[in-house]
Amino acid sequence: MTLSIKWKDPQTAAKWANDLVAMTNDYQRGKAIEETDRNIAFLNDQALKSNVVEVRQAIYKILESEISKGMVARGSREYAFKILDPAVAPEKPSTPPPPIWILAGAFVGLLLSSAVVLLTFKWRMSARK
Repeated sequence: MTLSIKWKDPQTAAKWANDLVAMTNDYQRGKAIEETDRNIAFLNDQALKSNVVEVRQAIYKILESEISKGMVARGSREYAFKILDPAVAPEKPSTPPPPIWILAGAFVGLLLSSAVVLLTFKWRMSARK
């Protein structure tokens, strides 16, 4: 997954991108920890209620996998997303400067208006015949 943010200040955009990934990782990690804690409490409760050895063994196996999920979530800062390349501000802008956009817009406008005038002239000439 690639994340890009375009903003007028490249340093701010890079900081936002890095912070957004960190916030998402923190949120997902917290959600996973909360879920595993809830599952562990439920499984412990069910194990105490059961008197059948096979059922308890099955519950403890599931409990073991939940505990390992919780350890992974607690032990890793990059839980949901692993950052391969942190965001950095570009050295030069990725889009042309505004004067070039203005010139391009004027040129396209001139071409379109010329086409409209020529088509209108041709249509009127063919209507007279």
